[in-house]
Amino acid sequence: MQKAEELSQQEDWWQPDQYANLNNPAAHYLTTGPEIWKQTEGKITHFVATTGTCGTLTGCSRYFKKRAEEENREPVKIVAVTPIVGHDIPGVRSRQQLALTHHFHEDEYDVVVDCDNREAYEATALINQKESLQGGPTSGLGLAGAVKGVPDEEGNVVVLIFCDSVFKYTDNVRKHLPDLFPPTKVGTKESRLYDRMVQQSKDPNNPDVLTHITLKQYVDSNKGKFVVVDVRPKDEFDDYCHVPGAIHIPLEDLEEAFEDNDRSVLSKLPEDKNTTILSMCNRGIASAAAHQTFKGLGYPSKNVWKGMFAWVKSELPVTGKSNVGPAKDAFENEVVDGVNLDRIITDKPASDLNLFAKPQGAGQY
Repeated sequence: MQKAEELSQQEDWWQPDQYANLNNPAAHYLTTGPEIWKQTEGKITHFVATTGTCGTLTGCSRYFKKRAEEENREPVKIVAVTPIVGHDIPGVRSRQQLALTHHFHEDEYDVVVDCDNREAYEATALINQKESLQGGPTSGLGLAGAVKGVPDEEGNVVVLIFCDSVFKYTDNVRKHLPDLFPPTKVGTKESRLYDRMVQQSKDPNNPDVLTHITLKQYVDSNKGKFVVVDVRPKDEFDDYCHVPGAIHIPLEDLEEAFEDNDRSVLSKLPEDKNTTILSMCNRGIASAAAHQTFKGLGYPSKNVWKGMFAWVKSELPVTGKSNVGPAKDAFENEVVDGVNLDRIITDKPASDLNLFAKPQGAGQY
């Protein structure tokens, strides 16, 4: 409003100013009021409107009072509906904000009702779902105010102005009534498919996922046929124990190398594409994404769910620090409390353990 006022001071600019222009309530006095009176055959008992500029509210109320006096009948009750301070309802003004308009005259109304966001948006849903009318949040505010401000009595003829469309304010309705909307699909179809594939790589029932129950048997049965690629950040790889001879490629480096076809990174992977890669991190989460990357590169791959905690729980050999990392759930606490790392930690080179396919890190891209 302030900017509009500034622009109107320029040459050849004009500001209609609906908040101060007396033609605003006058238009409703001359048109809206008579139309309602005619359509209700003069039987209207209550008129309800929300407080925006208040042109509709004041113009119609003055017309109804004049007609009631002329016909010597009971005056129409005028109900003004205001939102609370700090509301999130487009186009209407709280009592505090009504200082902006010249058309709010509280002494001319019979009832002034305050409604909050919840009341307004729940009434908006009612209008659309039960009545099949496309009223927006301001219409909902008006309906909520009518329910609070008009007694439920036989013979009442209540007219309420629905002055907005819900389609213009879909984002507002979604914010206050999220349960009415299906989950938002984020990203492209391809990215959503990839996200689902990564989620499946964390499912212990997935045949491409190894757990502490199946891991040791797989390792013992497939010696010399697999390698371990650890995708933890460098600080985690250095600070916690890891699999002896594991190829270390942080996930961020792996994903960038995959996108850019960076041979300096990808050449760390086995040359033989028939070599299975066990994707490893601390808990099997980052490694789930790496698992899909390895499959995209053409390797058979398996994600180790619960990562190094599963490896330690299986009492397979580790090297590095005598620390598997901080426990975050009951299973990890069981590993930390129940497995003696000193018993499985080793200084032997990976070649002496006879676990992995050879040679490791010999891939040519």
